[in-house]
Amino acid sequence: PDDPQCPEFDALAASLGNLYDPEKRTRWALIVHGMALTTVVNAENARFRQAHREGAALGRVIAGSGSNTQTGDLLPPDQAEAMLSGNERSMRRHLKTMLRRLAAAGGRIDWAETAQLILEPEDQEIRRKALEDHRLARRRGRNR
Repeated sequence: PDDPQCPEFDALAASLGNLYDPEKRTRWALIVHGMALTTVVNAENARFRQAHREGAALGRVIAGSGSNTQTGDLLPPDQAEAMLSGNERSMRRHLKTMLRRLAAAGGRIDWAETAQLILEPEDQEIRRKALEDHRLARRRGRNR
């Protein structure tokens, strides 16, 4: 709905948690923006390819593997480390860069994991797993 005062918006906000909280709005906006960037639309035949690819783990995708394309590193290792272990502001900045590069390469990502990181940036378990996946994917890439 276009009118944020309508009952439907209130119902949506209630189902997602308090969307009137500016931090939550910012986090959800980043998710929607990222999904829009990574959705490919072919205007010629009105078809689109979904942004989500189950199993395309964030850490592996950052390292250039695990997506549907082999992109090379989407972020230099120091930026990937900062994104996955730094503060929320750093995470957002580097994530936006990575998503633009992923979109340009035509790649996809597991949005369940990525959205969880965005919505719960203080959850160290999510960050640890993504960082571990990233380091492992980089090691495997160097050994080829």
